[in-house]
Amino acid sequence: MDIVSRIKAFMAASNLSSTQFADACNIPRPSLSQILGGRNKKISDEVIAKIHEAYPRLSVMWLLFGEGEMLVAQNIQFSAPQNQSQVPAAKPYQSQSVFGDEAEQESLFAPGSVTSGEPMMFGDEEPAAAPVELKNEVPPTVQIPADGTKSIVNIMVFYSDNSYQSFIPR
Repeated sequence: MDIVSRIKAFMAASNLSSTQFADACNIPRPSLSQILGGRNKKISDEVIAKIHEAYPRLSVMWLLFGEGEMLVAQNIQFSAPQNQSQVPAAKPYQSQSVFGDEAEQESLFAPGSVTSGEPMMFGDEEPAAAPVELKNEVPPTVQIPADGTKSIVNIMVFYSDNSYQSFIPR
């Protein structure tokens, strides 16, 4: 039994017409008609996902491979927790800004809003270590083996104004 036969079997077991099935799965009716008629030999992952979203009780393993039962059991039981967590329950979501009022939020990322050497802190954070100063050092010379095992394919140069340029050798 192939996947098309399994789709037809599910539709028959659920008393669904092809139009009802297509509409419930949000699949265009002509596409489903082509699938059921055999014109489309392969069914896309997107169509399978739409079928699973519309009918979560339909076993994907059965639909794709014919393994197991057609429908997933509804009466799944969960066991009670073995021990109670020592972590306090989460507080409900509060609609408060971390940054304060809106004027502060707008100026937070404005140019010059963060001064050099001042770490930004939020809430009860500890101050971070002093920022590392970058030095304009020339990187070491890269030696390319003369035997031809390696070649340069791309060189990227990053400028202080946050722009970059890419060089590709011919």
